[in-house]
Amino acid sequence: MLEGRRKKEKSLNVQSGPEAFFLNLFQKMGWVERFGIDTQVKIKGNVVDFYFSDLDMILEIDSHHHKRRREEDIRRDLELVRNGYKVYRIDWERFKKDPRGEVIRLAKYVSYLDRLR
Repeated sequence: MLEGRRKKEKSLNVQSGPEAFFLNLFQKMGWVERFGIDTQVKIKGNVVDFYFSDLDMILEIDSHHHKRRREEDIRRDLELVRNGYKVYRIDWERFKKDPRGEVIRLAKYVSYLDRLR
């Protein structure tokens, strides 16, 4: 299922400014350890932005280039969901307009998944 396993000592890598922002936020919130967050993990042949291993949740940060890849993203998400993963996407442009609201929505979703464990 998961091609890159979480290690005790790991280096968290990000590919973009938005990903770096969220990694920093997750570290400050204590989520990296609490939910086993890893970055740039290959799952089912796809490299995902963030993998919350303890929740089987994938977080993708969609920057402007994702608008051209929308259909590909939908197919990819369906494949991941069929394999038991939960996929949450944040549109970076929408995030910039309402960062607090987007973080609150994400936190509510993560809290919901945490309660289901």
